[in-house]
Amino acid sequence: METETKEERCRLVMVTWEDSRQPTSKWTFLSDLPDHTAVKCTTVGWLLKDNDDVKVLAQSMGDIDADEMQTSGVMTIPARCVIAIKNLEEEATSASSAYCRDVA
Repeated sequence: METETKEERCRLVMVTWEDSRQPTSKWTFLSDLPDHTAVKCTTVGWLLKDNDDVKVLAQSMGDIDADEMQTSGVMTIPARCVIAIKNLEEEATSASSAYCRDVA
């Protein structure tokens, strides 16, 4: 993947991705198994890392008016599980994106 510019770093996005289903909780005859499919998920957050291996999103930002921000709810999604990434609109005055662009 090409190196991102400062403007592309830490953008607010919605990631659609596939995850595994929870394992069955009891013994089941093979003939009784339901049709198994992956789970389609959607996660919204600021994209902290975007490379060929992973997509890392921060779901919450704190201390947005302080000298140094905090983050919580950081999620790592394997890139091979990603179906789509959609950029979301964010207010031009958002401190979170401005801070991320300066330090990411």
